[in-house]
This record gives sequence, C-alpha cells and structure tokens, in this order.
Amino acid sequence: MITGRFHPAADRLLVVLSDIEMGPGGPLDDFAHDDWLAEVLERYNHAPYRDLPVDFVLNGDTFDFLKTPGLSAHPHHVTDQVALGKLRAIAAAHPRFFDVLGRLVVNPSMERRVLFITGNHDLELAFEGVQHQIRHLAGLDHDDPRFVFCGFEYTVADVHIEHGSQSDPLFRVDPDQLFVQQGGRTLLAHPWGAVALLATAIKAGKDFAHLDRVKPRQRVFDVMPEAKELLLKWMWEYWTRDFVRDLLAGADPLKTVSWPMFKEILYRFGSGDSGVAGSAKTFEERLRKGDGPRLAIFGHLHSAAWHSFAGGKILVTGALRDEFAIDAEGATVDVIPKTWAEVWLAGDRVVRSELVEELGPEPQDVPGSVLDYRPRILELLGSDGERKASLAERLKHEAEARRPNFLKGKGRRTG
Repeated sequence: MITGRFHPAADRLLVVLSDIEMGPGGPLDDFAHDDWLAEVLERYNHAPYRDLPVDFVLNGDTFDFLKTPGLSAHPHHVTDQVALGKLRAIAAAHPRFFDVLGRLVVNPSMERRVLFITGNHDLELAFEGVQHQIRHLAGLDHDDPRFVFCGFEYTVADVHIEHGSQSDPLFRVDPDQLFVQQGGRTLLAHPWGAVALLATAIKAGKDFAHLDRVKPRQRVFDVMPEAKELLLKWMWEYWTRDFVRDLLAGADPLKTVSWPMFKEILYRFGSGDSGVAGSAKTFEERLRKGDGPRLAIFGHLHSAAWHSFAGGKILVTGALRDEFAIDAEGATVDVIPKTWAEVWLAGDRVVRSELVEELGPEPQDVPGSVLDYRPRILELLGSDGERKASLAERLKHEAEARRPNFLKGKGRRTG
C-alpha cells in the first residue's frame, strides 16, 4: 500500500509525524491506536520504499509526559527517576509502538533511522537515561546510532524541522539550560506554562480529557461559557495563591517571573486562552531572516496547513492523536483526519514535499456533546442553590440521550 506519491528521482525520504501524545493508557491518554500507527510506519519498509533510505522524524510530543502521572500525581519537579517512571507507564500502555520502532531499523539491507525532536509535552527526552531506555524498549543497545535525539530541531539539506513550541511564549525554554539544581537534585527546567498547567488543568484531566481534543477550541467557550469561567478560576487561584507564595519564598527554582511572562499572563487572563500559541506567520518570519532553509516543517498547532511564499514553503502537520470537530451547538460531528508530512530528497534538493492525510480508526466512547461536561463544571464552580443543582440534574439526563453524529453513520472526512 503506497502512502503518498512515490518519487522515482528521490534518493532519500523523510517521514515527519507530530503530536502523537501517547500517554499511560486510560482517560489521560490521547492516543489509543498503536496498531494503526504501526501499520503506517511499516508501509515504508515495503515496496516501493525498500531500497530508499528513510528517516522517521518524530517531531515532538510523541509522548505525553505532562499528562502521565509520576510517583506523586503530576509533579512539576521532574528528576531523571521520575521521568523514567513516567516512561515505564507509557511503554506499558504502548508496547507495540516501541516494538515497531525497533523493527524499522534492524534490517541491515535497509537504511533506516528514527529521529526524536523534543516538544513541550516530552521535554523529558532531554534526560540521557530516558534516551537509553527508549532504545532499550525498542530492543536496541543503549547507544545505538540509528535512534537519534536531536533536541529541539533538525536540519538536513534544505529542510528545517522543529516541533514549534519554541515559538510559543507558554512553553519556550532555553536549550542551553534544560536543568536546574535544587537541594542536590537535578530537575527538568519545565517552562512556566507547563508548571501552571500541571497545577491547574491537567490535575482535572480525567474529568475533561475530551474537551482538550475538540475543535474549534473557542466554540467550547461560546456554547458553554461556564468552561471558560472554571478555567479562569483555576488560573486566578494558581497565579494569585500558589505561584505568588512560592515566588516570595524563593524556594522553587521553576517559579520565577519576567516582564514577557507577566505580559503573557495578562493576555491569557484577558482572552481565557489556554491553548498553544504560534502560527505559520510566526514561523514564516523566522524563515525570512537570512539564508535559511527553503522548506520548514512544524507541528504543535494541531492544525494541518500548507503555506508557500517567495523562495520558501511551510508545512504544518496536524496531530496524530484523536481530535474531533464540533458544530455551533457543541455536538461532536466528525473525527478530524490524521496528517503527517513526506519530504523527498535528491541529494541536497527537495524534489517533493506534501502532507499525507488519513482517517484513522474510529474512536470509542466519544461524548455526544461538550455540554455533557456541563454538570461537572457547574459542580466544580460551586453551587448557588437549588437552581444549579436542578440544572445539573437535567443536563445529566439530556447527556444520556446524546450520541456523536458521526457514529450514527460511517464517519465522513473533514477538509
């Protein structure tokens, strides 16, 4: 089965996949289709790709370490041992993924590599022990060069690939200062956005996991303003209580403040925006500076896009995790197709680059509407008497009668 369009002049292929976000299984895991992903990856080890060198570029947020609990719920202080514990939980839920990664590279007759780029959900890839354990889980030696950990970006020929979170004020980190010291421990230098999310929205992930996967995100707030109210409540309590307390005490090296950070906090409060930031325009501006590569590939935004401009091109890969489209009333109407990128190289020249789209397996247990979460949101906001209690009870009964529209048929593809 040919995935994209084979190019006979190419002597190398890059397959770029972003935002798989596999976690520990259960409601906190955004990816449950290991068999489908294994089949996609293994296509490239068969005709007509067999004789072509292939680099599989896992472009950030391959793993969702943020949503994976550690020894104590969701700690923002992450040591190498905490990171390894999270990796073990992810591997236990996704054994076939690691198995197929190993099988991709072991055939000596085919030139294959797997390259890991770091995203904002898998910053733990910076730990050398995590890198060694990933190779081990794939059945390789701890220093096997066919698994490459690239840091935050990878450039080859005329192609630049990065996850995109380094252009997001919420999640930008200093690549040269990925660790901090506290009490003799080496901690991962999580960005302030990740620290805040771990203390607020992620702790309630079991209740609202589906809401993080629906699009457009703003529509959730339009049809259910209580969701925005709850989010702002959590953010306000965190920034005015926990963060300020630890900042004044000076006891937490991950809780610091700067003017850019303060401005971003003000913006987030004003807009109620907890999503990722960055856009193709941001990336284009970066590419236009100097003599950079002519093709750039990013993820992070979870919205597939293709942008061309004089002398350059940008591909934004969509997420491989499950995501859903909702209508103006908040009802789930479709599964969003999964997209990744293929780049065909002849020497140092790009001869073809494109997005590949595929409708993945039909997910199970999908809520019929974002309004199904309203009773729980009202409960967390606090009751103002019998009115809210009565409303919550009525909404529960209404939710039982709702089913996603796409499950009534076979499901249609979105554009």
